[in-house]
Amino acid sequence: MVFYSQPDVESITPIEVDVGRIATVTLLSTDDTEFFDPISVDSLPSDDSAGASRSQSTLSPLKCRFGRFGESTGGFVNSTANKCTTPPTDEPPDSIYRETVTVSVAMNGQDFLEDTSAAELTFVGTAPYISFAAIVLTVIAIAFVGFAATMCTAQVYEA
Repeated sequence: MVFYSQPDVESITPIEVDVGRIATVTLLSTDDTEFFDPISVDSLPSDDSAGASRSQSTLSPLKCRFGRFGESTGGFVNSTANKCTTPPTDEPPDSIYRETVTVSVAMNGQDFLEDTSAAELTFVGTAPYISFAAIVLTVIAIAFVGFAATMCTAQVYEA
């Protein structure tokens, strides 16, 4: 069994990528935590005084999670940096304007600490920007036109 401290992700470079294109990103750890290279348990020193043989096992490859966009396999660079590729997505670029997600890493391939990660990546699509204010104004305009049409037709029937 291997015990380790999960590193905290502090930042990511680049901070924006295009939706639908696979890009390589670099994750940087905080000053007080370190990334490590997943290694074979057999190469670790044995603390078994009886000298019993260990079973052959390795940590799963490190993985990166990009919020709802999914996971991808990462690669160890050094104690302060890991590289990952953004996962492919089924969503077309014209369905997303901009979406920012938290990026987290799992050194064992399964235990992600999304709550402690400070790294955020923005996926940039080609969908037009529609603000909440524009939607509200459109609804008000439609309501006004409907009200005005009702008032106009009401006056015609009175005459």
